[in-house]
Amino acid sequence: MSLLSWLKRRRLDDEDFREEIRAHLAIAADERRASGEDPKSAQLASLKDFGNVSLTLEAARTVWTPWWLDALHDQASDVRYAIRALAKNPAFALARRPDVRWPCRIRTTSTFAIMTPHSPV
Repeated sequence: MSLLSWLKRRRLDDEDFREEIRAHLAIAADERRASGEDPKSAQLASLKDFGNVSLTLEAARTVWTPWWLDALHDQASDVRYAIRALAKNPAFALARRPDVRWPCRIRTTSTFAIMTPHSPV
């Protein structure tokens, strides 16, 4: 199975899941209407009983999506953000680079100074 067909299948699964939630909510609202509630309050009560639909969809996506794919998506988002920030103000990004590297050298030097044994004088 190619990556493209897998991604298409995932979208279909997501749409199937949304349809399943809609059907569940419709059945619950129909049952409430049959017991004598007006249509609007029956729909709202069934939504209240079900809970947050978006949260349910996100929880299902978390279960369906492999952790490495989610981590890869996060990394790609970070890279896109960094490129946008660099394109927006490249002088700031270039000016900050020496400042960022400088404390690392001090930290490394001080660590080695602490770790190296001193010979007695």
